[in-house]
Amino acid sequence: TTDDVTFTVTPVCDVVADNTTSTASITESETKTLSGSPAGGTFSIVSGGGSISGTTYTPDDINTDTTVVIRYTIAADGDCAATTDDVTFTVTPVCDVVADNTTSTASITEDETKTLSGAPAGGTWSIVSGGGSISGTTYTPDDINTDTTVVIRYTIAADGDCAATTDDVTFTVTPVCDVVANNTTSNASITEDETKTLSGAPAGGTWSIVSGGGSISGSTYTPDDINTDTTVVIRYTIAADGDCAATTDDVTFTITSVCDVVADNTISTASITEDETKTLSGAPVGGTWSIVSGGGSISGTTYTPDDINTDTTVVIRYTIAADGDCAATSDDVTFTVSPVCNNPVNTVPGTQT
Repeated sequence: TTDDVTFTVTPVCDVVADNTTSTASITESETKTLSGSPAGGTFSIVSGGGSISGTTYTPDDINTDTTVVIRYTIAADGDCAATTDDVTFTVTPVCDVVADNTTSTASITEDETKTLSGAPAGGTWSIVSGGGSISGTTYTPDDINTDTTVVIRYTIAADGDCAATTDDVTFTVTPVCDVVANNTTSNASITEDETKTLSGAPAGGTWSIVSGGGSISGSTYTPDDINTDTTVVIRYTIAADGDCAATTDDVTFTITSVCDVVADNTISTASITEDETKTLSGAPVGGTWSIVSGGGSISGTTYTPDDINTDTTVVIRYTIAADGDCAATSDDVTFTVSPVCNNPVNTVPGTQT
């Protein structure tokens, strides 16, 4: 005969997950070996990103310190519930993105541009010093008048815990000295009583007389008083500007003398007797007197007749001498000198003188 008794045996659930992974920080370029007990559990990422292959954890690419939580799980077994254990550690970014300004350092002139280049892509350009402007990846200099050092900066912006990085390139911009004085004054001749309007380009230059005399007021040239044809050279100067030397341009023209000095003999034409004198007068002053015909003598401005015995026609000349290209001019005045008949009468009867 038999008799059965039934009772229950309950399991002892003493299998507890123990995540023994190191909590030491790693960088984003490193991996972490995961460990846990008892063996046979599974690893999972609770937070912080990355990936797990077997027992190796690989971080994501990051730009700031990141907290990662890894969980080790022992699965449920019958009536024994699953157990887990978390480990926390930090992944720090590797800030290896460095701005590299690969722009050429070769000099350019102010009428050229420079193509900017840098790595990695995505940075920004700025002018540290030297002026000019940037459009896209093209640098355009300012208008300059002296050699100018330009510093261009390439910047990779800050990214999370990774600070911004910059790289500068320095080059020289040289001026284009293409401002040339151009004296456009007419080279046509003028007379000494005329003026000449001076003209030149670009505006802002100065005028000077190289040779030939005269004077300049503003842009008007006035000749000197001359007595012979005179060559005048007028210079237009654009002043030096920084490293650009001064430039000049000369124009040559002729001034012709105005021969308007004419002798004017203003002596009276009234007759005189041989015992009188005549005062000589003429214009302009400075001329000379001469007797063309009729005799007599001149002292200073006084004419004295010869002793004569008949009415005599006298011609007196006033002469302004030649002056350079201006010929001498003269003017004659004619008058009569009458004899003085004052011989005594002969008292001898029957005769008379």
